[in-house]
Amino acid sequence: MSPTATKSICLACSVFREALEQLRNNGKFNLPTHYTDSMLHMHPEKLHLHIDTLIGPDSPPGRHVLLVYGDCHAFMQQQEALPGVGRVSGSNCVEIFLGPARYHTLRKQKAFFLLPEWTYKWQKVFETELGLTADIAPDFMQDMHDKIVYLDSGYVPVPSDHLKAISQYTGLKCEVLPIKTDCLINGIRNAMRGLTEEIR
Repeated sequence: MSPTATKSICLACSVFREALEQLRNNGKFNLPTHYTDSMLHMHPEKLHLHIDTLIGPDSPPGRHVLLVYGDCHAFMQQQEALPGVGRVSGSNCVEIFLGPARYHTLRKQKAFFLLPEWTYKWQKVFETELGLTADIAPDFMQDMHDKIVYLDSGYVPVPSDHLKAISQYTGLKCEVLPIKTDCLINGIRNAMRGLTEEIR
């Protein structure tokens, strides 16, 4: 299968927008892409229904869909099992970027991960969505984590002021981890290869 604008599309979480658009600009990714607001991850049932509307029975016949999501709701595996649908490998967006070995190493170090999009929205994420107000955030975060790791793909400036504020809010040290898009590219290629084999 050769991905084309008429036969293949990509549905992706907006945390991947900058990386995918840079890959597109570099000629390494060419699928028309629909981005879903990453804040829907706070409401998995809504995310499930939203994706359903895009890959359901009303989809054009013969179209192939690449999902760039982790296990972001309880029915993601059922959705990726649908005919003509493939998904990148990874339990969440961080593992998709880092690959399983590097991801699990940092998990063992009790890292809390941040990507650019959520870093800019950190107050809404912590206070409104997670309910971690200033009086409880330090105890909760330090009980669960030893550090904060910001994944820096190099596509947007490191939001140093936001990271400093998050560090003060949680009492955890922030580390900036430069990353490449190799794992993301490989995940896309493997998922598209699976679709190719499926329709032969």
